[in-house]
Amino acid sequence: MNYKYRNRIFSKLKDKYKDWRIVARNLNIPTRSLFGLRRGWEYRDGCKKMYPIGTKWLKNIQNLLNLKTKEIEENINIIKLGTGGHRSKIKLPILVDLNNEPINNLKRALAEYIFIKKFKKNLKFQLNKDLKKKNNYIMLKVDIEKEIIDKLKLRGLQPKLKKETKNHIIYYRNPNVNKIIKRIIPKQVVFNEIFSKEFGKWCGDRCGGSHQIGLLNKEKNLIKTFYKFLITKLDQPEKDVNLSIDRDSYYRVFISNKLLREKVFNFLEDNLFTLLYNSKKSVRYVFYAGLFEAEGSISQDHIDFVISSFGFNLKKKRNNNEILDLLKKVIKFSYLLKKMDLIQEYQEK
Repeated sequence: MNYKYRNRIFSKLKDKYKDWRIVARNLNIPTRSLFGLRRGWEYRDGCKKMYPIGTKWLKNIQNLLNLKTKEIEENINIIKLGTGGHRSKIKLPILVDLNNEPINNLKRALAEYIFIKKFKKNLKFQLNKDLKKKNNYIMLKVDIEKEIIDKLKLRGLQPKLKKETKNHIIYYRNPNVNKIIKRIIPKQVVFNEIFSKEFGKWCGDRCGGSHQIGLLNKEKNLIKTFYKFLITKLDQPEKDVNLSIDRDSYYRVFISNKLLREKVFNFLEDNLFTLLYNSKKSVRYVFYAGLFEAEGSISQDHIDFVISSFGFNLKKKRNNNEILDLLKKVIKFSYLLKKMDLIQEYQEK
């Protein structure tokens, strides 16, 4: 924070309460900490270090002195996001801890969207060396390294790698059933609207172990499109894609392909927000649409979005405008709303 402005606001606090102990009590901080906070630095571990004003303290000062938000923002020099440079909690209609929130839910995705939008000037989202931009889409180049084949050999699986025009094909013998196994991994994946939508579903409702790519949901159409996606877009053999329904009326689709999971799905998930940041808007929106279809639901009785264990009402003004703006754009890609004939009503709002 600007040094002169910091001095001015603390002088106002002293004038108002006359005693630094009372000031500390009102700010809810130890009196000894107040000294470092006032001057903006302290000695820690033998070094002179910056002493930033935390968001809660700044909010308390704003309330005590009736300061305008714009005035405070104009005097902020450095924004430090959390302890040790970690990203801090961001207040939406809910509170999201970006360091601990699981990556595969919509709460995290919405928070990341707003985080990127708010702080993108200070962020560097450079693509991984395996990710290239071509014709406005991000492409993942998939290589099968010699080490992977060597590991299969060490397990006595007698692997053979065949490279076709579009795919890597690995054959190996399963010693348990004495059967030849065929695994197909695409040489490249285009992160376009089709792939992004299905990938969003997988992030929201995945199932199966670490060697599987699977989806579990009560929506039959959602499962059917993912089933077709595995076969037509990732060239997985139809006989290897398992489709079933359990006792609780959940539909399930999955395929066992550890290399496809690791080289494509896990890799894209590890680079997800770099990927979204560098992608076209339409690709980002359909990712959120897929995630919403898998992770959320829509109440027929109220105009509510219910996502996992939380929801927010479009009628209430307290909601974050950026989230509402995002959701309006996501809505037009979501078949759930079309199914309920609500899309026009939401778009107008």
